Amino acid sequence: MEDTSKPFTGKTALLWLTGFFLIVFAVNGVMAWLALDSWNGLSTEDPYRKGLAYNEQIEQDQKQKLSGWKLHFSSPLEAQKGDSLGISLVHPENTAAPGGLQVSFRRPVVEGYDFELTLPLTGKKDGLYVYEAPVDLPLPGEWEITAVAKSDAQTKYILRDRIVVSK
Repeated sequence: MEDTSKPFTGKTALLWLTGFFLIVFAVNGVMAWLALDSWNGLSTEDPYRKGLAYNEQIEQDQKQKLSGWKLHFSSPLEAQKGDSLGISLVHPENTAAPGGLQVSFRRPVVEGYDFELTLPLTGKKDGLYVYEAPVDLPLPGEWEITAVAKSDAQTKYILRDRIVVSK
């Protein structure tokens, strides 16, 4: 029996090594192109200016804690369609309660699905105000919710949360 295989030479090793790295660079190039094409990398508009205003944000958060206002989710969203969002508000008696809460929904991963709505006041008992409305989200998954309570045209309390909803 004769051995007809070619010997493994330096030229063969160089071709294999060059081919391997060409494949690696090609795959990396495709992945980089897909990453740059699919998302611009900005999660907020004007991040530099917002970063400079960080100390002001800390002061606003401290004022919010001292204001006596408290917001919390009384019935958080769990499903994409047919579910209601409820937010409860407790506030000092010397201020008027807002007639509605402005709520914004932001999709942190995909642009173009953000929206806002106003939750109307649906119940009031012993200083506890309940705001509730049905919400149909365009997509399941992760959402950032920001609820803003205003009184006398001034922002009194901002509630931020991140939720995950299923289909």
